[in-house]
Formats: sequence, C-alpha cells, structure tokens
Amino acid sequence: MLILIHLFFGFLNDQERPEYILIPFMMMGVWFALYNTLIFACVSDLVSQKIISSCFGLIMSGENLGMAIGPIIVGELLPEGETVTEREYDTVSFTLAAISGLSFILAIFLWKHDRDSGSVLQRRNTFALERPRTTSI
Repeated sequence: MLILIHLFFGFLNDQERPEYILIPFMMMGVWFALYNTLIFACVSDLVSQKIISSCFGLIMSGENLGMAIGPIIVGELLPEGETVTEREYDTVSFTLAAISGLSFILAIFLWKHDRDSGSVLQRRNTFALERPRTTSI
C-alpha cells in the first residue's frame, strides 16, 4: 500500500486539480493506522510477557529514528541552494517508493520464514481470550 502511495505522489504532482493529492494523503493515514495495529499485535505473539514492553519501546524507537533520518535522506536527494523543481519531487517520491518496495520484499521473506517455521504470526491470539474481564467504576 505504501508503494502505491508514493507512486501516487510521484505521478499526481502536476495535476491541474489539486484535490487529487488528497487521495494519497488519506491512503497514508489508513496505512499508518493499519501498520501500527498489525505490528503491535504481532509483538504480543512473538515475545514473552517479561520483555513485551521493551519490544514495544524498541519498535517505537525504530519508528522515531526513521522519522528523524528520513528528512535528512530526502534533503540529500535534493539539490542544495536551489528551488525544488518537479523533477526533484519525482526523484524523492520514486526513491521512497523503491524503499517501500524493498520493505515489501522483506515482508514476503518474513511471511515465508514464518510459514516454514510453524506459522506463529498467523495463529489466533489466545492471550486476549484467556484474560478475565475486569471492570472498574
């Protein structure tokens, strides 16, 4: 999905109707919501309850590191001291799409590895079903 978003950004930047650029922004919002939900759900299946908070912290640290160095990488793709033209905007969009494509390929390898080693990520989470419900007033 992220590959499509960055390709939309690359191909839609010169449209006469600027409202079309809202489509990839809405798709990106949906992608971020799905990404965090899926990542956090997988962590509870893969690690023991003793270290689950450390794993969540590690995931958030990785996301924050990406948000910190991402703009630096994008800044290196653009020419220094000049105004950004449509060509440089396309270069950034397609570079981010290529990085997303690499992530997609890695996700396929992870899925194949999980399937070959017992499908841990595809099992139903029974931890949520076993917890007793408590209500507090």
